[in-house]
Amino acid sequence: MSKKRIWVRTILFGIVLASIITTYFFIQNNESNKVAVNDINIEEEKIKAQPKRELTEEDKKFISLLEDGQYTTLFEETKEFETQSQRDFNNLALSYLEYGKSNYKSSLGYLDRVEYIPEELEEKITRFKEILKLEKDKEVEQEILEEQNRMIDDATENPSSVTIGMTKEEVLTKGWGKPEDINRTVTKYGTSEQWIYSNYNYLYFEDGILTSIQTN
Repeated sequence: MSKKRIWVRTILFGIVLASIITTYFFIQNNESNKVAVNDINIEEEKIKAQPKRELTEEDKKFISLLEDGQYTTLFEETKEFETQSQRDFNNLALSYLEYGKSNYKSSLGYLDRVEYIPEELEEKITRFKEILKLEKDKEVEQEILEEQNRMIDDATENPSSVTIGMTKEEVLTKGWGKPEDINRTVTKYGTSEQWIYSNYNYLYFEDGILTSIQTN
């Protein structure tokens, strides 16, 4: 692959990634910002607000298995669901096992099913849940990126008409798709780009907005 083509792909990836991240966090808006700032404290307060339950010897054994990282053993010993405690520890075991497989959504789902968390595990589970939420957000971003790339590929194979005023993202996903080459000029007045397509067709952008279309 030529250096020029690699350079073009790098620029396009940057455009798409920046757009995806901006869109994703715009959708989350104020609610996500509040959660991001206060999430750990909220989870800690929720756990501390639970009615305290006296631990049985079986509970203490399950806690020890969890703290030692013996999640498969914990799962096997609690899978009969004979008590609510067994059900809770089984979900905890499944949550950690799914996390080990990088199945973050599934892991968080099992964790959300837990009705009671012993005081001895409060801090550990609170931190674990925050890690899961961060990983889940990364998964969502990756899914958005993959969908964006699919749209770009579709537009490149089956281009649609473009109009003045479109953004670069719109051209990539809804217009002509990926260009064969990009010429960029940066001045004190802004950034200009020429996108080169097959058959001597060109698009011109000023600061990310399509301002001129030249067709053969």
